[in-house]
Amino acid sequence: MQRLASKQHPSVISADNVLISTASRDDAFMIEADAKEFVLTHAPKNAFAVYNLLDLVRNKVRGDGSCWVYAILATFGLCEHVHPRKEQDATPIDRTRDLFCRMMSEKALREHVNELKLSDADLRSLDDICIQPKYPFDENCEDNYGSFGTDVTVVGLVFHMKTTVVLWNFKTLRNRRARQTVMQWIPKDGVVKQRAWNNDEILLYSLQHEAIHIEWNGDYHYASLVPKRFVRIDPSVMTMLSQEAIPWNDKVETDTSPKLQLPPKKGGHQ
Repeated sequence: MQRLASKQHPSVISADNVLISTASRDDAFMIEADAKEFVLTHAPKNAFAVYNLLDLVRNKVRGDGSCWVYAILATFGLCEHVHPRKEQDATPIDRTRDLFCRMMSEKALREHVNELKLSDADLRSLDDICIQPKYPFDENCEDNYGSFGTDVTVVGLVFHMKTTVVLWNFKTLRNRRARQTVMQWIPKDGVVKQRAWNNDEILLYSLQHEAIHIEWNGDYHYASLVPKRFVRIDPSVMTMLSQEAIPWNDKVETDTSPKLQLPPKKGGHQ
């Protein structure tokens, strides 16, 4: 698979619990038609416009080598230390979830080696995926960092979460013609496809499907793009990762009010 040049590197239309798979073909057609009209009407000039239309807010997570995991966890409400303005140490629960996610990524990548056509370097890196950061964390100590994430390790998580992940490159956000890396989950085939989509394509997809959005700074770090309504992932994975969680409503206030009224969109766990 094509790699990002780095060590390390939602959603927003209101949807109830009825998945599009239970809707009629006419409903599905209307969702697509309305979403296309919305994209054409707003014609985002750059990625920041897409963020605004999707109600995505950049939040900071700890840059300890596991930011690729924390950034993803925050989009569905399971990262305790995420913060809109300051970088904080990961909590014990966050670090436990980080380990589970690393294990899931490694498992999926080993199971799908052939279809993903992993390079020799990717194969060698599988043994290091579960190396976590050491706490108390000292950012000046190189040995304290966990193994860094890449587009490949994110793909491993997509297989379990069954939800597409959009990797925005911060250095290209003002470029209207820039294409972003997208790890698309294909429910009917149970596979992940790597795409390079422009702003319009990402906006159109996100209006119709569940999608996790995270931002890569083009160097070593990720930020989380947290939506007003948390992203839905595979229920069994959500349950497993929530085992140690503080009750949902005690942690974060969520807003489920839609900006655009559309029929239910496709869930991320078909």
